[in-house]
Amino acid sequence: MTPGAPCWFELATSDRDVARHFYATLFGWSAFETQPDYTVFQLEGKSVAAAYPAAPGERVRWNIYFSVENVDAAAATVDSLGGKVTKGPFAVGEYGRMAIVTDPQGAEFVLWQPGTLPGVERMHTPNAVLWVELATRGIAQVAEFYQALLGWSTKPHPGAPGTYEIFSTGGQDWGGLLEMDAEWGDKPSFWSFYVWSTDVDANIEQAQALEGRIFAPPFDAPGVGRLAMLSDPTGARFSLLTPSPAA
Repeated sequence: MTPGAPCWFELATSDRDVARHFYATLFGWSAFETQPDYTVFQLEGKSVAAAYPAAPGERVRWNIYFSVENVDAAAATVDSLGGKVTKGPFAVGEYGRMAIVTDPQGAEFVLWQPGTLPGVERMHTPNAVLWVELATRGIAQVAEFYQALLGWSTKPHPGAPGTYEIFSTGGQDWGGLLEMDAEWGDKPSFWSFYVWSTDVDANIEQAQALEGRIFAPPFDAPGVGRLAMLSDPTGARFSLLTPSPAA
């Protein structure tokens, strides 16, 4: 996995049975129990994400992991860059080594040093994660943090209606940074992702039938594709995107 790139997507959920059914219905993900309290979601036998039961009081959310070559070295620089290490670094068996971190605006993410688990086996294909996105404030400062920590290059998105920076590493675009305006109110900064939907409108109908919450109904973004924003029935937010042919 490319250093600095998103590599693993992990759901902290209040109801794994509900989550399994929801993501199986929308995307055809099957669930494989690797441990009594850990589920790996697969698509055609390849890992696309994972889930675990949220602890009492833990926020339901999707966690995004970013690959690093040396998690201890990376974590040691976080405070000086304006972020905070909230847990770790620590080993996860033979799978790898990790640290839980927040950026200067408080958005949480995970640094992952691969062992036997480099990351997901399916990404950038239909019904798998296509794009990751940070909704944040003070985008210039935040971009500098990730540039220094993860080696990103950033560039403005010319067609975005607001301030939006695309980040890349290893010669590939992986996601974006979205400036939160007044319409977001006091919602904290957060990481999320887009799943490559083969039919955004159908997925939204399925999500509503399963008691998912819709934050933005399907709409077309010129040069990007058809999008929608939602959460699963337990409250974990993510987005859908059918990319346009030119995107």
